Amino acid sequence: MDKLNHARVGFKHKGNIPAEQTIERCGNGTLKFLTAATPAVVGVEFDTIDMADLVTQPEVARLLREAQTYADIGDYVHAMAGLSLAFDALMDHYAEGGRRYRRVPSPFAFGPRLSRFDWPQRPKNDTEKALAKVMDVADKTQAALRAISLGIDFPRYMRFAALTPKVHGYFGGRLSYSAAKSESMTAEDYDWSRHFVIESALHATRADGVHELLEAKAEINLKASLSKDEVVTRDWSGPAVLSAEGTESDVT
Repeated sequence: MDKLNHARVGFKHKGNIPAEQTIERCGNGTLKFLTAATPAVVGVEFDTIDMADLVTQPEVARLLREAQTYADIGDYVHAMAGLSLAFDALMDHYAEGGRRYRRVPSPFAFGPRLSRFDWPQRPKNDTEKALAKVMDVADKTQAALRAISLGIDFPRYMRFAALTPKVHGYFGGRLSYSAAKSESMTAEDYDWSRHFVIESALHATRADGVHELLEAKAEINLKASLSKDEVVTRDWSGPAVLSAEGTESDVT
């Protein structure tokens, strides 16, 4: 590690570009150091560490691990379907408030869930055709707003959507998708898509706690509304003016 730091200082502060052999030695030394130190520091073997372990949304983490089992045997098309489900689970986690919040709608929902049954089936007249267009716009807009509101990069989301199949759910819990027999996915496609889901899940954690805050505020407001003595009405009148006793004098 001292050799690595010496090479770093020389490159950063003195402009000395390290030789290829030096870079290789530093890389091997760093790997040996992490392999030896990781069990002692965090209690796991270095080669078993997975970025998916950082995902805090349980359903998303479960689907990421299940998708990996198919990638491990080279079935990348099916593994990508698992990643598609993992991302959908991430959106549902925040749009539905973890399915535990009833009083306050999730601010990340942007309206109720749209299902394929909401669309007019085989629209026959101009009204039904116009409604189908509106539903299509609403569906795409809702998906974009949910992603963007959680800090997810939209162009990367569109690439992910293009790479992964859309998995549909049916009554009875069946999940299925359609893919061309000639369609193939590479390990690089899978790795990129998996990292996208993990990074999106980590970005989305900034929204954790918002539901609890809204629920707590709603509970306070509900209790206050049941008793007029609990409600205080105040007018904004500019900066606070302190009385002789050193207390605010704008409250009536």
